[in-house]
Amino acid sequence: MEKHPNSTRPTASANAAATWILTVCVLITVALQVYRFSAPQTRAAGQVRFEPSWDRFLTGGSEIRDSSASATLLIFSDYECVYCARLFGTLDSLRAEGAKFRIIYRHLPSSRHRFAVLAAKASVCAERQGAFEKMNSTLLRRQATFGLEPWWASAKLAGIKDSTQFESCMSTIDLTAKLGADSLAADALKIGGTPTIFIEGVRIEGAPPTTQLLKYLDEKQREALREDR
Repeated sequence: MEKHPNSTRPTASANAAATWILTVCVLITVALQVYRFSAPQTRAAGQVRFEPSWDRFLTGGSEIRDSSASATLLIFSDYECVYCARLFGTLDSLRAEGAKFRIIYRHLPSSRHRFAVLAAKASVCAERQGAFEKMNSTLLRRQATFGLEPWWASAKLAGIKDSTQFESCMSTIDLTAKLGADSLAADALKIGGTPTIFIEGVRIEGAPPTTQLLKYLDEKQREALREDR
């Protein structure tokens, strides 16, 4: 067959160039994928906002009292959540430094956390002996012991005296209604994770730094946020 005079066959140099271009494209694609999955995923700014209906959800929570409190904090938390432990550690430090606030604690245990519901049970059983505050701190400090030690070990460290009553409570208590009510409250507030904290209605998601907590414990700062919404 006679070939058209303008038809050409690919030369070796053309093949080499095409291979080089393809190789570069593959490398760029791989590099972009590596960056996508290894780059830190940061939370966007602007997570702080005012929630006008927050105080409807104070009823039914466990209270950490302060008779001279100037602010109320509503917190949805999970005893196996490391960020919840970080948050309460910061709050304990602020109280030690003289900050005045009371806490209403509501349970939101994650289904991914094997011991979260049992820890919630332990806190409620401690509350029945008037020791919720100490048990709350103890459980959050001792997350690494969950599943390795009996719950009574934490209860004893929290100062609970009646082991028989505590153990009986742990074996018989049914938290279905309480956890269900807390979950419904979280749904109504569109809470998607723990910890979520409301400082007199100022909503903060995650474990904020000390400076941010101090900022919104200040009444004037809260008022400014309300006016801006």
